[in-house]
Amino acid sequence: MGVRAFQRGQHTEAERFLSGALAIAERFGPEDLRLATSLNNLGHLSRIRGRYVEAEQLYKRSLAIREKVVGTDAYEVADSLNNLGMVQSRRGYHVLAEGFFQRALAIEEKSVGLDRPAAAVMLANLAGEYTLQGQHARAVPLLQRALATLEKLRGSEDWQTGEMLNNLAEVYRQLGDYGRADALYQRALAIAEKGQGPENAQVATVLSNLALLYTIRGEYGRAEATYRRALVISEKVQGPDHAEVATTLNSLADLYLRQGRFGPAEQLYQRALAIREKALGSDHPDVARNLNNLANLYRLQGNLPQAEQLYNRAMSIWVKGFGAESMEVATSLNNLGDLHLAQGQFARAESLFRRALAITEKAQGSEDSLTPTVLTNMAALYRLLGELGRAESLGKRAVALREKQFGPEHPDLAQSLNELALIYADQEQFAQAESLYNRAVAIDEKALGPDHLSLATTLNNLANLFRDQHQYPRAESLYRRVLAIQEKTLGPEHPDLIRSCENLADLYRHQRRYADAEPLYQRALAIAEKTFGPEDPSVAARLSKLADLYRLQGQYAKAEPVYRRALAGWEKALGREHPLLVVVLQNYADLLRKMGQPGEAAELEARARAIRSKRTTKDQVM
Repeated sequence: MGVRAFQRGQHTEAERFLSGALAIAERFGPEDLRLATSLNNLGHLSRIRGRYVEAEQLYKRSLAIREKVVGTDAYEVADSLNNLGMVQSRRGYHVLAEGFFQRALAIEEKSVGLDRPAAAVMLANLAGEYTLQGQHARAVPLLQRALATLEKLRGSEDWQTGEMLNNLAEVYRQLGDYGRADALYQRALAIAEKGQGPENAQVATVLSNLALLYTIRGEYGRAEATYRRALVISEKVQGPDHAEVATTLNSLADLYLRQGRFGPAEQLYQRALAIREKALGSDHPDVARNLNNLANLYRLQGNLPQAEQLYNRAMSIWVKGFGAESMEVATSLNNLGDLHLAQGQFARAESLFRRALAITEKAQGSEDSLTPTVLTNMAALYRLLGELGRAESLGKRAVALREKQFGPEHPDLAQSLNELALIYADQEQFAQAESLYNRAVAIDEKALGPDHLSLATTLNNLANLFRDQHQYPRAESLYRRVLAIQEKTLGPEHPDLIRSCENLADLYRHQRRYADAEPLYQRALAIAEKTFGPEDPSVAARLSKLADLYRLQGQYAKAEPVYRRALAGWEKALGREHPLLVVVLQNYADLLRKMGQPGEAAELEARARAIRSKRTTKDQVM
């Protein structure tokens, strides 16, 4: 009864029955195989519930009994070793996990051979471990062998064959081979639909994975429809409060977050969080993943205190469940570092990035996918600090790691090339920067298509490079292309368009094409007001730019109320003595002098001088 309750996802009831079964099995003696089975079953439940230390202890007791009773080379021992490997993998102890999986396979091969479905599962587990370590080339042949075994034993349309197709598709997706991944997902979906009907849990799983593939490729409409189909199936088959429903809700929220649909994303994240806390408990690692995603949302919305609170809460759960040096903790440290970097808190960001990097390099020898991410973030930090030599060294390491892991045409490599190009641009090594940008563009166009947002980011940076070299026609062409991609993919009022409109408007202003610049500044302002509200600092920044444009054109009557509103917005958001007020105070004063109001202009100039003087004194003291 406990096993059936476990299979239904009724974990509290399952624990009651399985604990009772264990108490009975204890009476058979400490070396009875029935006791080993009960320990194993309770270990499965503890693992699923995120109680990894408890699961490890139960599996180890089961292993010790089996080794003593049936010998160290029995297939039952291989089963226990495989279970221990899954626990260590979930805890982030990947070297240990790999060792357990390899021992399990060796015993399985020696005792009964690898032509069994159970052996195929072990092969898949080892492949999954290699994937987590970034060793995709080692994972693919293992999954191919497991697939061949299942096709031979179960047939090409068995549900286990479909699961293995799905696993292989996941690896190809991570490798950036999206066409091959898509084909394998479609085969897995057809098997699941044919074998158990169009509405079962396996269909929902494959649909969710397909939706993620569509999301990565920028096919957001298709992704949303696929996620929604998966969600309907999960809710119907497993119930609206099942943990797997939360997984799909979380994935759909991720999609909305990419699209800038913050309201719907937050609602889905909150619903998924409530389900997971109820189903799994507030300290389950999957709850931490939900908290981490919700923190990402708040960070993008500018709610940095709330984001930091959730990142820290997620990290505390992961420390408790996985230990202080797990990859999940490294992920939290990296996210917190990124948060502090965005706030200009460079020393704090550097400390967090270094802690994250130490964990990843110790755990997996720099071969995982997180290490190059942290290296790229650290390169961005040192670039902003002006330490371009250190930035370049880290950027090159990130590029080399990603090229080693994924090959020369993966979109993740394009991201690292992008950051390295920014470093070369800051060093005024324009030819090297342009070469890297062009390589990143070629990768994104081939892997993701001509309308993907990652491509737009690289094109924007390349346009900035041309602008800085006064190659204005080339810059204009790329800025226009970026706008077109964003409008097509995100819609005409997405907040990402604010910066793109401004970049093109700034270019026109430098060329004194004021009439072309004005509607773009106005559009950026309108989007910012609608997205963030009229009192947000980003609105004040847009108002300042529009007022500057009116002043440069001699439209003083139009400029004055815009400056007044911009200054009021800055003051409300940042206070009356923030350094960012200096520029708007000076420009507003210049306008007032031109309008024949020297007294008011002098007051603003005096405020600007006082802010600068206070800042200079503070820097000297520090």
